[in-house]
Amino acid sequence: MPAYRTRTASITCIIGRDTPIANDMDRIIDQFRDAPPAMLLGGDDNPYHPDGYGLDGLTPEKGRELIARMQEWNRKVYAAGVRFNFPYICNCHIYGRPDTRTGMWYLYDHWDEHADIIGPKPPVEPEQWMQREPDGKPHHNYPYRWLLPDRYELEGCVNNPHWDEWLQRSARFLVKLGYNGTFIDNNIHHCYCEHCQRAFHTYLEETYTPEERLARFGTADVSGLALETRGNKVLWARDQREYLERAKASDPEHFAKLMGTDDIDRCVPSEAGNGFHWGRSHDYWVDSLRKSHSEAEVAMILRTGDVSSLGIETPVQRCLWADTQKFWAWSIAKWHDRFHRALNGVCPEFILNPNWGAITGFRNVDSRRLEGKNVRLWANSQDIIFYEQNYLPCTLAPGYTLDLVIAYKYSNAAGARASVLAYFGLQYRALAELAMAEAATWSSDGIFIEARYKYPETRNAYGRFYEQHADWYAGRSSHARVGILYDYDNVHMENTYHIREVYALAHYCADNHILFDLFNEANVTLDELRRFNAVIIPHVEFLSAAGRNAILEYAAGGGKVLITGNTGVFDQHGRPVAANDAIERIRAAVWPDAPYAREGNIAAIGDIFQLLPKRVKEIHDIVDINPQGLFEKGVYDEIVEASKRETHNDARLATLLSELAGFDLRVLPDAPATLRVSAWAGDEGSLVVHFLNYNVPVSSLYGNIHEIAPEQVKPVPVENAVVSLPLPTGMRVSHVEMADPWHPDPEPLPFILEGGRVRFTVPRVDIYRAVRLS
Repeated sequence: MPAYRTRTASITCIIGRDTPIANDMDRIIDQFRDAPPAMLLGGDDNPYHPDGYGLDGLTPEKGRELIARMQEWNRKVYAAGVRFNFPYICNCHIYGRPDTRTGMWYLYDHWDEHADIIGPKPPVEPEQWMQREPDGKPHHNYPYRWLLPDRYELEGCVNNPHWDEWLQRSARFLVKLGYNGTFIDNNIHHCYCEHCQRAFHTYLEETYTPEERLARFGTADVSGLALETRGNKVLWARDQREYLERAKASDPEHFAKLMGTDDIDRCVPSEAGNGFHWGRSHDYWVDSLRKSHSEAEVAMILRTGDVSSLGIETPVQRCLWADTQKFWAWSIAKWHDRFHRALNGVCPEFILNPNWGAITGFRNVDSRRLEGKNVRLWANSQDIIFYEQNYLPCTLAPGYTLDLVIAYKYSNAAGARASVLAYFGLQYRALAELAMAEAATWSSDGIFIEARYKYPETRNAYGRFYEQHADWYAGRSSHARVGILYDYDNVHMENTYHIREVYALAHYCADNHILFDLFNEANVTLDELRRFNAVIIPHVEFLSAAGRNAILEYAAGGGKVLITGNTGVFDQHGRPVAANDAIERIRAAVWPDAPYAREGNIAAIGDIFQLLPKRVKEIHDIVDINPQGLFEKGVYDEIVEASKRETHNDARLATLLSELAGFDLRVLPDAPATLRVSAWAGDEGSLVVHFLNYNVPVSSLYGNIHEIAPEQVKPVPVENAVVSLPLPTGMRVSHVEMADPWHPDPEPLPFILEGGRVRFTVPRVDIYRAVRLS
């Protein structure tokens, strides 16, 4: 795939989460009338919301009244200046109780009364639409016993024809209401039902050729292959009595509430929901390893993805478990396709904005890859991928800058556009502005989703700037000089340590002002590699033969490669590689922890963390901690104290990469790590460079996070940032101009051309500035 090309400029977006059915529409709209966002996620009317209108007691007359009200809502929203209005829907939650005939069961019993609106009644009851555990019991992502009376939670299966038909009808119904897009929550799939078992065979036939299936599974015939349970940590842990005793002991009251009993022998563990078991099962597994292994041995088990203790003992078993996870993501993507097709003849421009979840933290990614979440597999089936994160970008302490870079960069690597909602810090305008600018910096057409309606002046300034300078953002491709391979297939193969290296390297490149991109497993091709002066292949244990050959050919043609860890020890099917090529020789020379080796244009480091700044906690672990845990349980204090002792940056890797590439990769050689930079090239020969100042300290928030006035949280400006930018080959620069949302009219900047680089000085960056070279 060629480098990601932006479709439009960034746009402004609000998630209001209001309930226009139950509240005053004009009052809601008045909150953003003076600064309408381009996109509004503005409705939260669903059957389990306390302000929403439930299904119980719904009459045809009330149904028609609600339809008219929602149509009125859309007319008013568009008249107020909003271009895209999205409601909230969920593609898996089913609420109600079959025993009391509430929620979806009430609707089913009264279906024929509404058939003129919702179509004919399904032939089987909602109990038969559900996701299933391997033993046939209903599967739950969230607790079965939901927070509200008579609102038990079950999960519909997108491969179940009855649930799928209901969802397709819902798609057409949204257009009837006047919506031109929708937010789709959850997109969680973890199902072993009969429909999924059959669809799994279709997935295998679509994904692999007969020759590939033979190499991967020992047979080209898919009929004998089934969804795998070995390797599934949640299933493994729930079968251990000790695990359940431990879960109960941590909070007996909560355990009893979730399970409906405090009796471990009578409880159904799946009813607590997979979300309850994600982290607990992982921690229990690691603690069980400690019973028979030293800490060093446990660390190596985690680093090498050894899941033999979970039943994975052969390459075929590992591949089946990986493809079970990928199948769940494929199922969600196929459902997105069907949703789009349901709208083709009604509203072809309808936009899907499905929720992927949190992607910037290690534990969040490690859990979501088990629930149908795979950006590459989703990329072509939706319009904008939605991510939700704990924290807005900010600086917690020196050396601890939080950002949302991965969400934008990794989406772009798959050819997708990203929108990001973050929660903690939204009460502070400076952080909201930083997040708004971050979307444009790292993705050029990225979207930050502002919660509520607090900062109309900022929203107006950025919205006008994006429109006025649309050509600075639209139709552009990243001018990255370094590529980092983020191979999600490796994650599904249980090489989760790969995530840690990718995220640490991305943070390092951003801190050291190195223009970088992520690229994924589908793009380990010669054309993709040639986009970069150097590529990093970080601990990619499972490397395909085609990818391996592309890397070797890239290096033979002059491209520079840095491999880390145990890269290439197995092929994509989990089989040991017997090749005696440069990748294998240099891997063997450095694994597991030798500092450095080089053969021609390929260099290797055994343990990349030896060259990265030492932190008391890695950034990708900090963002997994919820704000209460971070700010109220001593973790933040630990970070602040550690930052006083630590070296905040380590130039050795930047120097090594620059020496490998043959020129200095650092664009801002003397700027603080909190000033970040990206560059985007246009077809007409221009280059737009974005400067983003993350030095918005939040240390003053600790202990009084709801009392600090917004104006007290503000950026520390960067003055006179000297820029030395490597230019695209053959680019001529005759004009350099600077602008930002608060100073939208471009101002010329003096510049010097020297040695294939352009040098200029940005006089001041409060939060964001853009510079256009032409």
